[in-house]
Amino acid sequence: MHTTPLLPHTDSGGTNPVLVFLHGLAESRHVWQFMQSELQAKFRCIAFDLPGHGDAYAVPCAFTMTTYAEHVLQSLDILGINSYVLVGHSMGGQIATVMALRAPTCIEKLILLAPAGIEVFTADEAAKLNAWASQTYRQQFSAVQLQQAFFQHFKKQTAASAFLVNLHEQNYQSERFANFQEAMIRSTAGMLAEPVALFIKQIEQPILVMYGDHDLFIPNRFMHASLTQNDLLVYIQKHAKKAVTKLIPLAGHYLPLEYPEFCSQEMLKFIKE
Repeated sequence: MHTTPLLPHTDSGGTNPVLVFLHGLAESRHVWQFMQSELQAKFRCIAFDLPGHGDAYAVPCAFTMTTYAEHVLQSLDILGINSYVLVGHSMGGQIATVMALRAPTCIEKLILLAPAGIEVFTADEAAKLNAWASQTYRQQFSAVQLQQAFFQHFKKQTAASAFLVNLHEQNYQSERFANFQEAMIRSTAGMLAEPVALFIKQIEQPILVMYGDHDLFIPNRFMHASLTQNDLLVYIQKHAKKAVTKLIPLAGHYLPLEYPEFCSQEMLKFIKE
């Protein structure tokens, strides 16, 4: 019996194998469209809007990584999909890691792009970040402010960077804003409460993990100024049973938008191995 609704999603491409895509915090399924255009000739590509995001902005959720995972697992069950490669970006990578433990027989391989949850915060650091989120996400930002905030994450401004700003502008529409506020504040708390670093060693599936070396979000440069993306990849390589890791030069946090062709090609190689 399903206790959660089928999440809004896009379903494109062929039949098998199936790629399932999970977006990051404050994004939507549309963040994957540049990569899906590269991959749908070879795969069936399914991308969900997570609760509190995109067209699922009004779907009730506790906004923990475990409950996000349960929503996605139930949606896949409704669609009759029980074997797939799981792809997650940022918070979506953290959720995907939880899913890999909850449904190990369904997930063939795990692909994490700039995943959250590998970097671990102390209780004091988490309290400061939660306070920041509570203050920041209650503000209403203009289009200009959003451009200033997000354009810095791209080494060059392209249609993809403008696309990201447009996605975030939609979050501030009046009918969505209250839901957006709650989802961002509670999801931040959810990420901090359920780090997945210790779970890496329990995952049986092969894992591909990619970070950009100019990621301004992960690691947190204010809390952990000396920690690097490569440090996180070394940790994964050391503790995962079967891991491939890639550090992408001159890339930021939004890998599905900034380097869709490169990420797609690396995914294809990894899936074929």
